[in-house]
Amino acid sequence: DLLLFIGCRVTVVDDRPEYVVPEFFDERVTRKCLPLENFKNDLPLDEYNGFIIVTRAHEYDNVCLEQLRDYLPTYMGVMGSQKRIHYAFEVLREQGWT
Repeated sequence: DLLLFIGCRVTVVDDRPEYVVPEFFDERVTRKCLPLENFKNDLPLDEYNGFIIVTRAHEYDNVCLEQLRDYLPTYMGVMGSQKRIHYAFEVLREQGWT
């Protein structure tokens, strides 16, 4: 709601169709059911976009982050427990992220 309130366009992506139904979101939210392993071709990815990654498991966080690696979004965040975030950062470091 905050992003909509300040005028941002919001797109929600999930690979499970039952989670991108209109009942869950404001009518101004764009909803897309896309594979998490390959969503980047269906979204605008440039310096004017921000991303907040909230997935059902830390493995999917890294799958999403890897797709954003070659782009410079204005904001990129991951939400999760301290353990989950630590795991995600460890994997990213192993893959050469700094």
